[in-house]
Amino acid sequence: MLFEYLKSLETNDEISKNDILKILKKWAENVSVFDIMNSTSKFRESCKYVKEEYKGHFDDIYVKNFYMRIKDIKKDNKDYKDNINKKTFLKAIDYFKKQDDQRKVENKK
Repeated sequence: MLFEYLKSLETNDEISKNDILKILKKWAENVSVFDIMNSTSKFRESCKYVKEEYKGHFDDIYVKNFYMRIKDIKKDNKDYKDNINKKTFLKAIDYFKKQDDQRKVENKK
């Protein structure tokens, strides 16, 4: 899972943007158009009770600005020179993994 790959960077003294990009690229290679379509469909289904005036806004935020970033990641061949804040990064990974684990438990109910 993506969290484990990202968490494995904690053994590095420093975490570079290139380290993260490499992991994201590897993960993005496994995401197919059908995965994106399925995920988008599920997202839109979960928004069926949202007021019509906001639905387009949600599509812009989640579908265009998240799901379509996969394409951008696959094509990104830049060399990033900077490192990131390791402590903040690892804290964020732990937070999002905890949320994902909680979501999985709730979905089993």
